[in-house]
Amino acid sequence: MWRTLWMIGGALGAVLLLVGIPAAAEPEARVFQMEKISLLGGEPGSATVSPGGRYLPLGYTPFNEVKKYPELKSDRPLYGSVSFGQIPTDANSGIRFYFVIDASESTDNEKAEEPGAIVEIGSRQSPGTRNYDRLYFDANRDLDLTNDPVTKPMADPSNLGSSSSGVVFDILSVPVKEADGLGASPLEVLPRLRLQGSARAYVSFATATARKGTIELGGQKYTAMLTQPAVITGRYDTPYTSLILVPQNNSPSVFRGLMSQQYLSTMFWDAGNFFKISASPDGDRLTISPYGGDTGVLKVDAGDRKDAERLGVSGILRSGETTLRFGEMSYLSTAEKLPKHNIPVGDYLPLSLSVDVGTLTVGLSQNYYSTEAPYARVAEPAAGVTIQKDKPFVLGFGGKPVVIFTAPTQGQVFKPGDTVKLRAMMIDPKLNLLIRGLSDTTQKLSERTYRISGQTVTVPMYAPLAPTVTVTNSLGEQVAEGTMPFG
Repeated sequence: MWRTLWMIGGALGAVLLLVGIPAAAEPEARVFQMEKISLLGGEPGSATVSPGGRYLPLGYTPFNEVKKYPELKSDRPLYGSVSFGQIPTDANSGIRFYFVIDASESTDNEKAEEPGAIVEIGSRQSPGTRNYDRLYFDANRDLDLTNDPVTKPMADPSNLGSSSSGVVFDILSVPVKEADGLGASPLEVLPRLRLQGSARAYVSFATATARKGTIELGGQKYTAMLTQPAVITGRYDTPYTSLILVPQNNSPSVFRGLMSQQYLSTMFWDAGNFFKISASPDGDRLTISPYGGDTGVLKVDAGDRKDAERLGVSGILRSGETTLRFGEMSYLSTAEKLPKHNIPVGDYLPLSLSVDVGTLTVGLSQNYYSTEAPYARVAEPAAGVTIQKDKPFVLGFGGKPVVIFTAPTQGQVFKPGDTVKLRAMMIDPKLNLLIRGLSDTTQKLSERTYRISGQTVTVPMYAPLAPTVTVTNSLGEQVAEGTMPFG
């Protein structure tokens, strides 16, 4: 018997920006000054953001590329490499540095830890691993780790808060060259080591400084911070630089719109116009520049639901390295969506769309699958949303959705008694969009209350709609039936 029916689609969370219909205007670029701050605590604003850093796995085998390692004392030195300036979409990009983490004293009789246990090096829970206290980093990139300064643990990392877990080493100064696409030399990073059990080791490198200033958008003042949580380049003018905006007037509605992490690749809306925020390479200046190109219309059509009283759409679109947010998408929002938006002309991937049609709310995103049988997964999803100057892009829902099954795969064999897991996707073939969720706004299941800036925000939770799926055998006989929720 078929015993398990699983999910349609996937959940795609999203936050945010308040965007309306731009009006004609000729604004000028505005420049705001930024200052350098430490993320190591002790300065105003440093607690607003964590230094971040991406954890990299370490191994127990030396790299063949390294010509010479120092004399190591631990019986299990930790070997690794890190690339600064690496673009997320290109694994071969960036400038690579090799390093090894060792102990200042011999650790031949280390005590084994329970597999899977989280170990904070230097704590009483890990007496056998507390001796990892030397970092040899090939900062000059000559593949000789014996002629670089040795980095030792930070004397007092307590002011780093949660970032101080594990072994926190002193700030590492890495000479870099602007010709390599990196920023001013030296690049200052904070290495942090953690072990998991007795077999897994990880290290992260986080920038030790950020940039902070005050900007103005839509008549509101914000504290702006530029950080490099994932892609460390030492410069602040790349699309992967993180931009955090914190409203200074503590308005809950503003918090719902902008209290989040953006990137410099994000296009904003302010006072009737689209804007992009850019930064100088050193991060000492933040510039808000108006979008001066053509725009087109994106709108919702009720299709067969001619009596639909509620029409609206909001979403997140991406074109190249630019991300554009329109409408209110925060999970805290109760604002009514607009049925029409002016969008800069271009071909976009719809990362997330939320559409209101009558009493239904539909979640959509780019489609990863072919719209024709056998509905195979495609290498790159089609743009999906094309905005033209003289022709509106219409989100119409007159077509019939197509359900495709991605599990079990074609040709997969089962024997009696096996549990078969089904996974399906629902596609709108006319729009070439993946349907990721349906909600009935006439069925309020509950409410959730949040406290934001000292004020209470109540958000209704509506009933999700789950399609019913039936399974038949080759004779047309039904062998299973059940709901398959989105998720």
